[in-house]
This record gives sequence, C-alpha cells and structure tokens, in this order.
Amino acid sequence: MEKGKRKPTSDELRLIEYLAHKANYELSPDFREHIYVVPIPPVYEGEFTPLEIRFDNAPDDMKMNGKLISECLFYDSDNVLVTVYLLANDLGYLVELDFWKVDDSPILRIPPSEEFRDYTPANEWKGESNHSSFLQRIKQFVKGIIG
Repeated sequence: MEKGKRKPTSDELRLIEYLAHKANYELSPDFREHIYVVPIPPVYEGEFTPLEIRFDNAPDDMKMNGKLISECLFYDSDNVLVTVYLLANDLGYLVELDFWKVDDSPILRIPPSEEFRDYTPANEWKGESNHSSFLQRIKQFVKGIIG
C-alpha cells in the first residue's frame, strides 16, 4: 500500500459528492467502495495537504494531469475563507481534491454541506491544466474579494 493511502473521511466524501454533483459529474453508485486518497506534499509549508484521489477499479497508468471541474468555498471555524477545487483527468477520473485557506493556516474542519458556497471565478479556467498557474490566479482573485 502506498504511504499515506487511506479511505476518505465522511467529510471529504461529502465534499467530493457536492463538487461532483455541482459539475454534473456522475459518480458510480458504489464509488465509496472503490475510492482512496493519498496526501500530496503541499507546495508551501503550512498549506493543507491536497488529496490525490484514486479508485481501485481505475487503470494503473492513470496520470495526475487534472483539470478543474468544480469549486466551492466555505468559512472555517476561525472565520477564514477556504476554497476547494475538484480536478479530473482526460479519461474522466477524479484525480485531486485541492484546498486553499486564504491565510495559509491549517484547516480546522470541513463544515456541513449547507455551509458550502458556490462561486464562479474559475468558470473561465475550467479545464485549466497548468495547476500552479491556475492556483495563483485563483489566489489573486480571492484576495481581491477579501481585501
């Protein structure tokens, strides 16, 4: 088993389901039985660890090259904004669930779905494959919102 490979938490599953539904991405009825996550080392120290999404019934040679399919935001329990992105590869498999808390502090919780908020800045970047460029543009946009 890969280092750190685990079943997603119920909160992570709820977030994946929410974002997939928002993107009209059809999850198989038994997806919870086949999904695993593997922490990805964060680019910057202190960042919440993104999660690589894996399915035990997916091709072994599936590559990360994810493209944005859905996003949302929520406020953490310390009232700091968190943005979340769901990425899929060219084969249609989910490959990553990425988090960014705007002050780069640790994320304390994933709230109930009722607290997820839609936003649309990434619509023009849907399908963006240059992940670091995409994240930099999102960070600039969100910082503009919160001042």
